[in-house]
Amino acid sequence: METITKQHAILSDIDLSLLPSTSTDIEPWQQELIVSLEQKLGGAVAMITGRGMDSVDKVFPGIAASVEQHAAWRPERGAQLQALAAQMDVDRLADQAVKELSARLHVIKELADIAGDQNGIYVERKQFSLALIFSHNACQNTKDVAHDVAHHLLAMQRDLQEIDKEAHDIKNGSDSVEIGPKGVHKGIAIKDFMNTASFKGKIPIYIGDGPTDEDAMREVRLMGGFNVAVGTLITDESLVDLRVANIEQAWDVLKKWDAGLAP
Repeated sequence: METITKQHAILSDIDLSLLPSTSTDIEPWQQELIVSLEQKLGGAVAMITGRGMDSVDKVFPGIAASVEQHAAWRPERGAQLQALAAQMDVDRLADQAVKELSARLHVIKELADIAGDQNGIYVERKQFSLALIFSHNACQNTKDVAHDVAHHLLAMQRDLQEIDKEAHDIKNGSDSVEIGPKGVHKGIAIKDFMNTASFKGKIPIYIGDGPTDEDAMREVRLMGGFNVAVGTLITDESLVDLRVANIEQAWDVLKKWDAGLAP
């Protein structure tokens, strides 16, 4: 798609789609471009991410967003965060994760160091979920350990849960494994956003890079929208309308769309 119109809406993942995994390093022109698209599309731009809202606001302050795989969302710019799922004892699970991982791997202390350690795991505490994040280039053993620990933590959470012991499950991302609320995913986020005032009646465009984005892409496909895959991890070609090689090319597409829209 060379150009878009004011009848389109843009919804995008962040990690490995617009920014390196977990990064909060962003250029001013990138922030300005997102704001420009928001203004030209009447507010119909949102981030659909596994990040927590604090992390989103470090790169795109105040933007409409679905966070933690749609455990919570901000339905429009500047609105209050609304919870959509039950919370869990994140601190207790995180302490156990560090204990188990330390016996088998390097536990990374600072999120910024994740890219430089192919054999380490960072334990990210969020409001509704817990993520074990590894380098995009991590060896298979690191990924296997993360998955083993995640399954043990899920069993621990279910033991702690007094009501609805099946309320949480595991979601596998391209650079993480996450324990969080069951039954929430990015496809639901797409449906919810497309029913809000800024998005209703528009044609959705989704940008994503990995397995957790496929639910969103399926929903966009059902709505007659357009999907952009970043990289090679989305293998179902029936979901993909445009594939770009990397993050830089994703931004090139956004710049082209913005340039083609009237103020």
